[in-house]
Amino acid sequence: MNKHSVITIVAIILIIISLAYSGMNIYAAEQLKYRWDDLGKFSFFEMSNNGNMEICNIVPYSSNFKNFHINILYQMENRGTYAIENLWIDGSQSKLEKGKFSSDNYIESQHLFMQMDFQFDGGDIRIDPNKLSVVVSIETPIIGIIPYTTVTQYTGFDFDKLMNQESFEC
Repeated sequence: MNKHSVITIVAIILIIISLAYSGMNIYAAEQLKYRWDDLGKFSFFEMSNNGNMEICNIVPYSSNFKNFHINILYQMENRGTYAIENLWIDGSQSKLEKGKFSSDNYIESQHLFMQMDFQFDGGDIRIDPNKLSVVVSIETPIIGIIPYTTVTQYTGFDFDKLMNQESFEC
C-alpha cells in the first residue's frame, strides 16, 4: 500500500469517528434531564439569582455540550437567559452546575418572576401566566465547528413543575 492510500484511509477513519461522536452528543442532548438543585423549591426568582441546576446524562457515555441556555419569555419578549457554558457530563451520571442569569432589564424581570412564582404557588392571578414560556436550547457542534442546537419549549407552569420534580431517573 502506498503512502497516499494510508493517509486517505486514516483521514476517512478520523472523519467517521468525529461524525459518530458528534451524533452521539446530539442524541445525548435530546435525552438530557434537568431540574433545580434545591428539590421542590424552584422559583423563577431564584433562577434569576444564579442558582444551581442538576443535569443528568442518561446515556451510558460521556457527553459534552457547548451551551445550555434557558430563555424565559413573556409575551414573546425575552426577559432573561440562564446559561451554563462548556458542560461535560459522564455517562449515566448527574452533575450540579451553577448557571449565570443575564437580562436587559434585570429589575423588571425579577418583578415578573416573583409574580409568576406567587401565582404558580397558588396565589391570586394578576398577570396572564399563559403568556410565560421557557425555551431550553442545548448547543453541541458537529465536528466541533458546525453549530447544532436542540430546542425544547415549555409553558411557564410546565417548566416550574419540571424543575420541582422529586423523582429523577439518573
